[in-house]
Parts: sequence; structure tokens; C-alpha cells
Amino acid sequence: MKKIEFSKYQLTLFEKAVRYMISDLQYERHQALAHGCAGGSYDKEIEEYKQLENIISNARSAND
Repeated sequence: MKKIEFSKYQLTLFEKAVRYMISDLQYERHQALAHGCAGGSYDKEIEEYKQLENIISNARSAND
């Protein structure tokens, strides 16, 4: 398996994109709840993006 390396700048951009996705999903979940729909379907996806955010953050920290 070939090792892929990213610069600190690239990792920062990835992290910002993931944070944006989390924020967007949280907003959509809130809107669903406000309209009486179940928002639970968003919870798993939000959790997966949070895990990805942690992975990226750890990689960026290791790049310091």
C-alpha cells in the first residue's frame, strides 16, 4: 500500500471542509426537528464526520 502524504495546509483545508459539512448536517437536523420530522437519521452521518475530523486533526498535529 502506497503511503499518501498531505501538507499541513491541505490537512487544514480538509478539516475546514469537514467542519462545514458537520455544521450543515446539524442545521438540516435542526430544521427537520423544527418541522416535526425525525432528525435521528442525521446523527450517524454527523458522528462519522466528527470521527473524520478527529483523524484529520490528529494527522495535522503529527505534521507539526
